[in-house]
Amino acid sequence: MNEEGLDRVLLALRGLPTVMEWLTEIITVPKQPREPTVAKRKMEFLSKFRKLDPPNFHGNTSHDVCDAERWIKKVKKLFETVGMPEEFKVCMASSLLFDEADHWWDIIKARHNVGTMTWQVFEEHFYAQYFRQVVRESKLQEFINLSQRDMTVSQYEIKFSELSRFG
Repeated sequence: MNEEGLDRVLLALRGLPTVMEWLTEIITVPKQPREPTVAKRKMEFLSKFRKLDPPNFHGNTSHDVCDAERWIKKVKKLFETVGMPEEFKVCMASSLLFDEADHWWDIIKARHNVGTMTWQVFEEHFYAQYFRQVVRESKLQEFINLSQRDMTVSQYEIKFSELSRFG
């Protein structure tokens, strides 16, 4: 080997500790776990949520007018249970809408950007459709006018508790 070749080898050997340090760093530094994608997080929450058997809502307005309110309350409790992030709530709740309620949701989607809709706005639209202000006011009036009359104390207490949320 000539002198020029020997100089190249020595130069390469001098840089070897730096390369070895760099390789050691790569191998020994633990990799930070990647943040799951939004889609993956949404699927994880959907799985947790579905395991709790959330109630479907069909939108039959001919039934008990308080069905809509009960449905919202149940869904909100399940959201709390799984720690549902705000940005997934509308998507999760809308996946529980069927029949007439699903048709209503199609109309809402056509008129609004539901991708950025907040839970509060969803609730406002939902209540406007399924638990109208006039019904809530009627329930308030029923509460105000409530008297025991021919009810037992137990029956009166149940009715009072049922209507008190409108007072």
